[in-house]
Amino acid sequence: MSGAMKGKGSRRSRHGMALLVGEVTAFDMGVEAFCRGRAISAASFYRWRNLLDDGGDGMKRGHQ
Repeated sequence: MSGAMKGKGSRRSRHGMALLVGEVTAFDMGVEAFCRGRAISAASFYRWRNLLDDGGDGMKRGHQ
């Protein structure tokens, strides 16, 4: 399980978080349980999901 569990304060790359955000839909569990299993906070997960949905510029696509 090398690299699967990261400790508090560790950082994941944008690509790594994009993979996790995409992976959550493949599991039949809630976001909180998924995040616990991946050692990330749900708040961090939601923040990254929003950033990735926005394209990283803070603006939702289709909105000006």
